Amino acid sequence: MYLEKYIQQFKNDVWYKTYAPIGWTVNQIEIFEAKLKRKLPIAFKEYLLWGGNVAGPLEQRFDMPFERTLELKENKIALKYLEENRPRQLEFNKTLPEDALVLNTDQGYLFWFIRPDQNDDDPPVYEWTERNDRTSFEIRFDHFSNYFFKMLSGHIKIYNQLNSSLLANPHDEFVIETQKSRWEVYLWRKDEYLKYLKNA
Repeated sequence: MYLEKYIQQFKNDVWYKTYAPIGWTVNQIEIFEAKLKRKLPIAFKEYLLWGGNVAGPLEQRFDMPFERTLELKENKIALKYLEENRPRQLEFNKTLPEDALVLNTDQGYLFWFIRPDQNDDDPPVYEWTERNDRTSFEIRFDHFSNYFFKMLSGHIKIYNQLNSSLLANPHDEFVIETQKSRWEVYLWRKDEYLKYLKNA
């Protein structure tokens, strides 16, 4: 409904097919909602069903593996970021909202989250960064679907640029190694999920 129009734009892309996403099951979503005791926004559920476990062509930090998300590990990391930065962010006295669901965290200086209790099927995405002048969480994307499209289109653009560079210069060692690295990371992510399924 909210993401399909974006996903359809990329389904014929060679990179999209190579880095196939692996989504959650409907049962996994129901288990997660039961633990949270709240309903997830429709757009976010579409994302989980599309590629929650392995977010295809997106980088690893955009994965939301079921077992990790069930434990709210990204929320715990985000709280750690806030605590570590309190001495520098003197005007920032906020903590995560009670209904916050952290989407991803990045190397101690950034995280994004949504708030399921806002009763918005396609909610805004909030951002925190380590900037010293920060006084509150800020809306980074007006809708989760905007966040999804920005990330997916950006990463596929990178893959296509790499592919074009390799076609132009098939012996470019940097491009060859970059492609190899991305492929190996994707296979590792996929393998980790398959191991989880086997042991679940």
